[in-house]
Amino acid sequence: GSRSRFVRAGEPPFTETTGTLQASDGNDPDYGGEYYIDHFELSGLEPGVVSIIEIDATFNVQLGLSDQAERDSSGGGRLDMSFGGSPDRTMTSLHFVPEANRSYLIGVTSQGQRSSGDYGLRVVNSGTAIEIEL
Repeated sequence: GSRSRFVRAGEPPFTETTGTLQASDGNDPDYGGEYYIDHFELSGLEPGVVSIIEIDATFNVQLGLSDQAERDSSGGGRLDMSFGGSPDRTMTSLHFVPEANRSYLIGVTSQGQRSSGDYGLRVVNSGTAIEIEL
């Protein structure tokens, strides 16, 4: 049989990590106020293949995708964001196509000030999320 690079049977590969959003994480620099944030560097992404970032949290979650180099140099670089859309706003996902020679950063934060709690973060198709301090 022939194999198409655009069709994959079965469940796609994924990596998973867990975390806790808490006051000691510091505040999201994109918003005034006490919106705690965790940052993850995305490693091992396959350029040109759709990557999916999924999160399931115990709080009203917000997920942001940034260009890491631009974020480091200017504090900007936000490429996309997604808010918890399930009935209780605790789950959301982002879909994007990684480009070669570009580094990506994920920000996990909340929709409410001083919100904290546990979460699971999944990277689907390729890549791994590695927690970092900014």
